[in-house]
Amino acid sequence: DISGCELPHNDLGINQSAVALLESVFLNHTPDEKHGFYPYPLFFHGCAINGTCGNRIIDFRVRHISHDNVLLDHFIVTGINNWNKYYRNKLVIPNMEYAQQILEFAQDSLKFLRSERGVGWEASAYSALKKDHEELFSLANDYIRTGKISASTRKKVKSLHQQRVGKRVNIILRFRVAAFNFKQLLCRRFHKQIHIEM
Repeated sequence: DISGCELPHNDLGINQSAVALLESVFLNHTPDEKHGFYPYPLFFHGCAINGTCGNRIIDFRVRHISHDNVLLDHFIVTGINNWNKYYRNKLVIPNMEYAQQILEFAQDSLKFLRSERGVGWEASAYSALKKDHEELFSLANDYIRTGKISASTRKKVKSLHQQRVGKRVNIILRFRVAAFNFKQLLCRRFHKQIHIEM
């Protein structure tokens, strides 16, 4: 484990990764740093229910360069005190072959999906992750069966993706505001500057 987290929930990370990879069968993906963190890598290590931890294990760019082919490049491996980029590596493969490999991984990862997890908002977030996993798995299965991706399917996957990323960004920004407010409270209480890593 190069993630740097002491207690990663690997089963959760497997499910989060399956959802992200299933989306990449239909949509382009680019490792993209926003707000000082990477909100949506292809591989999560599972330390948070919403995938909000800034650590990750592997990410790479996925570009659908034609109806039939996908280009994989800009490979990145990261973790605490570990940042390696392998931009020169690239691979072009048929999208159908890519989809089949992702579907196989997603099928294996379904056994890690618990019936429920956490309480309150965590239970709700996990339920949404589980639902997205199953829905995307079904859509990828349809693609393998028919060999076609409709415009409505791409639109549906894009909508699911935007909802998930939006929730992650909001959670992290709320956390940072709360941490800043807490720091200010401590400074006022103890009349001294306190540095809190965020």
